[in-house]
Amino acid sequence: MSFLDSAKDAAKKAAEQAKVIADQAAEKSKEFAAEHKDQVGSAIDKGGAAINKQTKGKFSSQIGKVADKAGDLVDKLPEK
Repeated sequence: MSFLDSAKDAAKKAAEQAKVIADQAAEKSKEFAAEHKDQVGSAIDKGGAAINKQTKGKFSSQIGKVADKAGDLVDKLPEK
């Protein structure tokens, strides 16, 4: 096996491991969000307000839409 083949195999294994870890993190995030909907909603609001302040309201409409959608997604999570 050449060096490049070994490197490709190592990269493929690393990518597979990264996907497993990312999937686990996503699941844990969903569980946390479901258990702490109020805290997550508050964090979304505070984050949107902070971004809006930093951009001096230039993108307030877009920020509001994203915050609303994020809040809607949190609301749709099942209760734990």
